[in-house]
Amino acid sequence: SCHSQPSEGRLQRPARVIRINRSLDNSINMLNKDLKLRKFKERKFKQKCVSREPRSAMWAWRDLG
Repeated sequence: SCHSQPSEGRLQRPARVIRINRSLDNSINMLNKDLKLRKFKERKFKQKCVSREPRSAMWAWRDLG
C-alpha cells in the first residue's frame, strides 16, 4: 500500500499539468492574435493618413523626429 500511493499521485499529476499548459497556450495564442490585429489596424490607419495628406504627414513625422 505504501508503494501504490506515490505512483497514483505521479499518474494523476501530468494530466493536470497538460491541462494548465493547454490553457496557457490558448491564452498566448489569443494574445498573439490580438497583437497581430492591432498592428494590422495601426498599419492601415497610418496608410490612410499618409495617402490622404502626404505632405502634412511628412512634416508631422519630421517634427516628431
